Amino acid sequence: MTFMRKLLDMLNMENWNTSNEKTAPSLQIGAERVNQEEEERARREERERILAVERAREERKAALRKEKESFKNHMEHIEELLNYAEAQQTIFHSNRMIIPGLHLYFIDIVREIVTENAVKKIPLMREYRLSENELNEVIHQIQEAGILDSSQNILITKKELEKFLDIYEPNLFKCQHSVFDKDIFMVMGEIIFDNGIEDTYNSLSADEVVDYLNIMENLKIILYNDRKNNYDILVSKEQFYEICECIPNSFANKKYLDSGIDYSGVDFDKMSGVEFEKYCAHVLSLSGFSEIKITPASGDHGIDILATKNDISYAIQCKCYSDNVGNAAVQQAHTGKSLYHKDIAVVMTNRYFTSQAIEEAKALGVKLWDRDKLEEMVGRG
Repeated sequence: MTFMRKLLDMLNMENWNTSNEKTAPSLQIGAERVNQEEEERARREERERILAVERAREERKAALRKEKESFKNHMEHIEELLNYAEAQQTIFHSNRMIIPGLHLYFIDIVREIVTENAVKKIPLMREYRLSENELNEVIHQIQEAGILDSSQNILITKKELEKFLDIYEPNLFKCQHSVFDKDIFMVMGEIIFDNGIEDTYNSLSADEVVDYLNIMENLKIILYNDRKNNYDILVSKEQFYEICECIPNSFANKKYLDSGIDYSGVDFDKMSGVEFEKYCAHVLSLSGFSEIKITPASGDHGIDILATKNDISYAIQCKCYSDNVGNAAVQQAHTGKSLYHKDIAVVMTNRYFTSQAIEEAKALGVKLWDRDKLEEMVGRG
């Protein structure tokens, strides 16, 4: 019995071992499969995580683009508002309704004329219920103000007009001894603020200096002090320049415009003084000069033409004489050059110069352009 049991046990042990030997590879394969599945799942999860990160990144980029576009639109809107505000500030409009001493409708009529860029008589007469004589009186006042010339051409812009209306009074720019020149007015102002009022006393003749100082008093730039027998300065230099901006450029020296006159073969010896000035301006334009301006016929302070060439500025006196030019013209040109703040003074003539004028010119550094120089410039042009 015992023997048989042992025999059976031995047989069972062999079967179990055989079974284990058969199932071991299967268990190993199963374990490998489990490992592969775990790795695949881990890879899927990693891919999903990467995709989620990419999606989040793209969503953030899209959000940033949207914010950037919104910010850009916002800034453009702000810029539009700022530009509008700046434009509103630069469009100055005078609050004056009337100017004492002028027609009741002076301001209204002059605004319409400048806006329309023309003098339309009948519409103005109907609108303001004026007779032709009454309207002509207003037009004359507008010409006196330097807003229209004798041919009723408009001399200032709308912007200039509004600032001008704020300061203008009848006879404000009337000079008893010369013609008001904005350029000279500004130069005198610069002298006052840089060196003091007394430095202006020798810049012009005494009468002309008083003319300009009276205008500055009327504009409340300076005030005469009876106690000190001198002038007090009432404004800063910056405020002075702001006042100058209110004075239209029609009060400044006129830019030379080619009139289209054919000067070929012209006899400049037979020209009047004004004709000779225009002829000289023409010759200068042919000789490479620019920024050519002709000063007023009277009150030119010894200078007839202002011009520039190669960044050098010139103050030129023109003399159409039948005799040679003396040293007085040289002295006037030298003084005028300083007054206009130009680099070089010139006397330009159809004749020649006296020996005294030549010596004076050498001492003062004034250039003398005589008949030979003039003909040379004409030929070169």
